[in-house]
Amino acid sequence: MYLKEGAAYRDPEATQPLDLAQIPKNIKVFVNIWDQLNSPPSVTAPQLRENLGVLQSVLGPEKVDVLAYSMGGLATRNYLDQGGGGIRNLMILGTPNQGSQFGILAGQALDRNITWALDYCGLKPSDRPAMHWTAADSFENKDLASRWDQQRAAVDAVRILGSREEATPSVGPSAYVKGDGIVEPDLLNMPAADVRVLEGHPFYHHGALPHASGVYAELRDFFGWREGQGTLDLPPLPQPHFDTPYGKM
Repeated sequence: MYLKEGAAYRDPEATQPLDLAQIPKNIKVFVNIWDQLNSPPSVTAPQLRENLGVLQSVLGPEKVDVLAYSMGGLATRNYLDQGGGGIRNLMILGTPNQGSQFGILAGQALDRNITWALDYCGLKPSDRPAMHWTAADSFENKDLASRWDQQRAAVDAVRILGSREEATPSVGPSAYVKGDGIVEPDLLNMPAADVRVLEGHPFYHHGALPHASGVYAELRDFFGWREGQGTLDLPPLPQPHFDTPYGKM
């Protein structure tokens, strides 16, 4: 099931709405969809709270396991930072928990309107607030990180996952290090968290991380997934679009 702005849908485009009474109590996987891809965590954290409210109305008061990808990891931490308590186990995937050099460079390109760089990265002027959150030197990122202890205490377990596979802009003395192309491994880390860095596969770059088999293996292990059968009679879904920083695969 797909959740967007407090409503449930059959499809990721949110064109086929579902009444909550139609959702079985034993549904296993819900996908959260933001209002816009690059909405900043200050906007998306309330949306996450709203969508988790939908889950609770369907599943009851039990906490749920969450995979938070990329800037969604910052949105989820912002939700926890604001007192959110609906998450049991949290995996944070490809998230610039301590910011990124990419966020700094993207912000500079936006401020200076360097059109070729913006076109290459798929950015537009309205993305500037989101880039603030992902920049290693930003107030928003540092402020959120300063309260990591209370965010960590709100969940039972945390695993942080990233990759070391391709040239990635770095905040360190080297211009580039190996990372996922956007987030360098050292900036994934947060205290008292299980941090794992994957290597050795061409899909271990930022845009394709959610589709990589090694990431799925980590999800299965961390959340304790077991094989089962679907609960809804739905038409087959199309294959996912592999949107990457370099176009479609």
